[in-house]
Amino acid sequence: MLLLRLLQKQIAWNGYKESYIMGLGCQYIIGLEMLAFYPR
Repeated sequence: MLLLRLLQKQIAWNGYKESYIMGLGCQYIIGLEMLAFYPR
């Protein structure tokens, strides 16, 4: 029972890390597009 709970926490943590990294990647791509379309 405890092992299953730890496994669920690990899966939730991995999902959180992946969504966080994907969010950073999306922000980075959007930033590059804004720099490309709106040069200073």
